[in-house]
Amino acid sequence: MWYLYFLRDARTYETFYVGITFYPYHRLRDHLREAEVGLHSHKCNLIRKILAEGGEVLLTVEHGPCWDHHAFLLERCAIRLIGRENLTNLTNGGEGTSGYHEPKPESWRVQVSAKLKGRTVAPHAPDAARVVQQSEAHREKMRQIRVANHTANGTIPHSTATREKMRFRALEREARKRELAQQAGVPVTRQMKTVGAKEVLVR
Repeated sequence: MWYLYFLRDARTYETFYVGITFYPYHRLRDHLREAEVGLHSHKCNLIRKILAEGGEVLLTVEHGPCWDHHAFLLERCAIRLIGRENLTNLTNGGEGTSGYHEPKPESWRVQVSAKLKGRTVAPHAPDAARVVQQSEAHREKMRQIRVANHTANGTIPHSTATREKMRFRALEREARKRELAQQAGVPVTRQMKTVGAKEVLVR
């Protein structure tokens, strides 16, 4: 669920940013951290100025919890009512993004591209979870195995032992439902049989 929040200058209680988030007070920490590490944006510059002058940044929850489409609409309305010219928001709101990220320069893209050329591991994976790229022959073999194992409805069939476990658990759930129904005085007409040491419903 989403929350609509305002960032305010504690000295004047003036709102300078409108946002939505799942975790309001974690989001305040994120805003302060962005300013601390030197992120360049109007919002971060203002936060640094407030803190340098001995002030404090407040986060106030204005509405919530609510569903995403409602939160996006509230964000747009709040920005329009306050006036974007009075805020540090970079957009009119309602885009559903979790935060603004400055685009990387072209020189950075060229440098990363050069470093990744010829790599035989997935560059986005952590060191402990990097996977060697598979050959085309290996991928085709795995594809054939998946096709052979899939049933007509697209699911991989369970083994006999797994199907038996699933059936037994379903029967136990039915037995528990019958027990609760009997305690509540609701008549139950389905037959029962004993499986192991437990009495369960017959399918």
